[in-house]
Amino acid sequence: MRVFFDANVLVSVFIAHGTSSEVFWHCLSSCQVCTSPFITDVLKGVLSSKLHPSVSRITEISEFLTDNLELVEAGRLEEKVYRDPDDDFVLAGVLAASTYYR
Repeated sequence: MRVFFDANVLVSVFIAHGTSSEVFWHCLSSCQVCTSPFITDVLKGVLSSKLHPSVSRITEISEFLTDNLELVEAGRLEEKVYRDPDDDFVLAGVLAASTYYR
């Protein structure tokens, strides 16, 4: 099974360590886990602007994702689907990866 994680879930995985974290680690051991460069960029932005971990921690997280997740290149959707254009990038990633969305 292929699973796609968005930035909100990934923030929870690496900061809150709750249910999202448990799901992520389970999927990582039993599924092909995907995300997109757009998502990793959003994650780094949220971490640095709102949560303020060290630069080395952000680099560590980014390298972990690059090494352990399949990063799929997603184009733009033909039509706007969501009011928030960032959500369209998430959906485009899900479609490009042919995955379930979490």
